[in-house]
Amino acid sequence: MKLSEKRKEEIFRDELVRYLNKVFSGNEDIEVKAKANLWYRLQIKDDGTREPSDEQPMRGRNAFQQDIVIFEKKTNVPRVVVETKIGGCSTHDAITYSTKAHLIKQVYPFLRYILLIGNSDRITYKLIKHGEFFDAIIATLVNSSNKIAESDLKALVEVLDSEIRTSHELGEIIGEKRVIKTFWKRINVS
Repeated sequence: MKLSEKRKEEIFRDELVRYLNKVFSGNEDIEVKAKANLWYRLQIKDDGTREPSDEQPMRGRNAFQQDIVIFEKKTNVPRVVVETKIGGCSTHDAITYSTKAHLIKQVYPFLRYILLIGNSDRITYKLIKHGEFFDAIIATLVNSSNKIAESDLKALVEVLDSEIRTSHELGEIIGEKRVIKTFWKRINVS
């Protein structure tokens, strides 16, 4: 039986979450969750109440469900989102997920958003152009079991470690806990 693209994406995501939980198991501050919901809009009404009033974000109630979210355990603060796609990313996908990244970052301005494309050997200019709110885009080949090659996994973990640190640094800047004299956004290509 041939698997649907949606099912392949689910297997790809779940395998990756298992791997990342193993990698980060020594880090007591990090928790990796699949299918976590994050707010994309919070509003304070004129009576002072928050809308939505739910304690936890819920899909369909001003929250989007994300494929993979790396949380800081002690605060339950999301640090990095990894949106996974299998077999490429259309212009529509890039615009949709970039817009979601933009909306979510309005609530969590320190959050880093990564698009991970499995079973793809390249990132197209079209994807870079339409993915303006992605902090990283990674293309990787996968095997017949929808698993990423070990060398690509190591590279991904390096990117995730870096993005977690960047999230903390942005949080310190936003919270004015850090004096800065230089702010530099840099593009890394490999």
